[in-house]
Amino acid sequence: MPKPPASGTATTGTSIRSAPASVVDRSGRLAVDRRGPVQVGYRYVVTSWLEARDGRKVHTAAVLCTDMGNLQAVARATWIEVDIETFQRAGGA
Repeated sequence: MPKPPASGTATTGTSIRSAPASVVDRSGRLAVDRRGPVQVGYRYVVTSWLEARDGRKVHTAAVLCTDMGNLQAVARATWIEVDIETFQRAGGA
């Protein structure tokens, strides 16, 4: 299971993105490991963080917990930054 950063360094409801507006992110890979049920009508807490940058690749992770702190899911994603003009020429927007 990925370890979240120390308290106070994770972002909640804000973007950690620093790329210019002329760049779009495409998901290169997304993996989710469900550890428990996620049900409608319950409260959950999502904590996400930036793990690393490698050129155009941005590696992120997240956990989903109940409001009592029980781990329900772990996710990792690799995002690839693509110049928006290249993206539009390829028919992506």
